[in-house]
Order: sequence, then structure tokens, then C-alpha cells
Amino acid sequence: DTDAYVLEELGIGEEWEDEAERQNTIGREANQTGDNYVLVTVILTSALFFAGISTVLDSEKVRYGLLGLAGALFVGATVVMLTFPIE
Repeated sequence: DTDAYVLEELGIGEEWEDEAERQNTIGREANQTGDNYVLVTVILTSALFFAGISTVLDSEKVRYGLLGLAGALFVGATVVMLTFPIE
């Protein structure tokens, strides 16, 4: 008897709300993917910075240390980036 008082539009509204929630989830995941790519870019930029700075230093130990750090950052960031989705 109470079914006669339920508006059809209410069901449609709930469907749209569910769809909005799904799209919101997709958007948050895409945002996180973008943030991950930006982080890898910053790490790769740091690797370039350390490699470049090492060329102007006089101390061989520090130069090789920075080159080692740059190499480790580059390899680590590249490996992490290869695990990211391409979409």
C-alpha cells in the first residue's frame, strides 16, 4: 500500500547518485596516478641536479658520492615509473 507513495524519480535520483560516486572514485584514482607521476618527475629532476652539481666539485669523493646518489635515484625512479599505468 505504501508503494503508491514512492516516487519513481527518487529511484532515478539514487541511480544518479551511485553513478556520481563511481565517477568520483575514478577521478580520485586518476588524481593519485597524476600525483605519482609528478613525484617521479621530481625525483628524476633531483638525480639530474646531483649529477650536474657533481661536475663542478673539487673533491673526488664528494663527486663520486653525488654521482652514485644520482644514479641510484635515476634507477629507483625509473623502476617505480615502469610500474605505473600508462592510461
